[in-house]
Amino acid sequence: MEIFLSVLSAIFDAFVQYIYFKTVFKNKYSKIPHVLVPVSYILVQIILYANKLAFTGDTGFYKTIITTGISFLTAFVLSNLYKGSLLQHIFSSIIYVAFTVMGEILFVIIVSVFNRELFNISPLMLDNFVTAGMELFVLIFTYASNIFWNRHSKSYTKKYKLLVFVIPFITISIPMSIPLEILTLESATTFFLFLIIGIIVINIVNFVLFDNVLQLADLKLKYAREQTNVVLQQERYEQLSGAYKNTRHIVHDVKEHYFFIDACIKKEQYQAAADYMKQLVDNLENSYTKINTGNLVIDALVSHYVSVAEQEDIQMETAISISNMKLPIEDYDLCIILGNMLNNSIKACMQIQSVRTRFVKLRIYMHNKNLIIHTINPIVPKKQLEKNEFWELYHGYGLENVRAITEGKYGGLYGVVKGENYEVVSSIPEKIEITISYDKRGRMKKLSH
Repeated sequence: MEIFLSVLSAIFDAFVQYIYFKTVFKNKYSKIPHVLVPVSYILVQIILYANKLAFTGDTGFYKTIITTGISFLTAFVLSNLYKGSLLQHIFSSIIYVAFTVMGEILFVIIVSVFNRELFNISPLMLDNFVTAGMELFVLIFTYASNIFWNRHSKSYTKKYKLLVFVIPFITISIPMSIPLEILTLESATTFFLFLIIGIIVINIVNFVLFDNVLQLADLKLKYAREQTNVVLQQERYEQLSGAYKNTRHIVHDVKEHYFFIDACIKKEQYQAAADYMKQLVDNLENSYTKINTGNLVIDALVSHYVSVAEQEDIQMETAISISNMKLPIEDYDLCIILGNMLNNSIKACMQIQSVRTRFVKLRIYMHNKNLIIHTINPIVPKKQLEKNEFWELYHGYGLENVRAITEGKYGGLYGVVKGENYEVVSSIPEKIEITISYDKRGRMKKLSH
């Protein structure tokens, strides 16, 4: 039974290691065969188990030094299965060893304070018991690190972040409440065997279920992003299509308008001609968007959101200086960046009850051959956010698309400033194309831009 417990404890230890390194590095090297990953974890557990058997019941200084060294080396080996620099591998291995040391110390302290009689069980059982408790703390430390250091975790609500800690904390507290009478029974060893098995299994199942929930939340966010992009493209198409149809209609009828005005002038009905021309000008103005920069994407999207802002009692100020300029961005990407930034600002204002404090400021201009898109809107009060439990989960997901396109595709700069107001800036640099040519001898000629 104790052998079975040791095997299960090793599985739990490998499981925690896997979670830790997957959380830290995200992706493993693609060239590493898939079978090598589980084999590496198994070999590491064999080494750690051999070390445990060699020092069972020993609490001396040498055991601490040797065990810590082996833990670091095995952790470093496992870290090299994943993508990262040498410094990242060393640092992550040190952090993992630190987590295990802190976890063991904390668990031993808790047992000493709340149920010291647990130290009277068999040495091998005690080692497995302490190992299980240590791994629970490593899990907690790993979850906490992921929440505080992983920017993608901001997409999850506080409820999600707190739920992940519930099972580990509960399973740590269970052994502390075991009555002294149970510890003195002959069946105490069997009891502890099943207790440790239960602790290990329930934490593994808890992580798998919780990980599936988070993956589902990620899929919902990705689906929402795609839906937003589709809506933006549809809005852009409708704006452009409407303007184009109205313009064609006016061009088609311009001959008839000319004949009528000419007839009014010949009959000296100047007031009728003036009234008709005024009506004609109004129709011409309505056939175009409210913003006219010459860029169809900017004109269509900004005009659309100006109309939305008017309907929602939001004061919208625009300052656009890109007339007749060639922009360093594709229309599709510009649509996503500008549409998501404006949509984010408008949605934030709609969460604010006071109409007087609702505003959106938009600036689009070229600076040092960089396209700058800058939006400013008020910060939504925390009290208002608490009323909408889904706001924290879904708000701002569109800005991840803005960041991805700005930084990933164009190598630009993306920034968010949270001060008195909420500001988002996307800077798209000019594309520089370099052509390299060689002479007949294979020597490189001058670079041409």
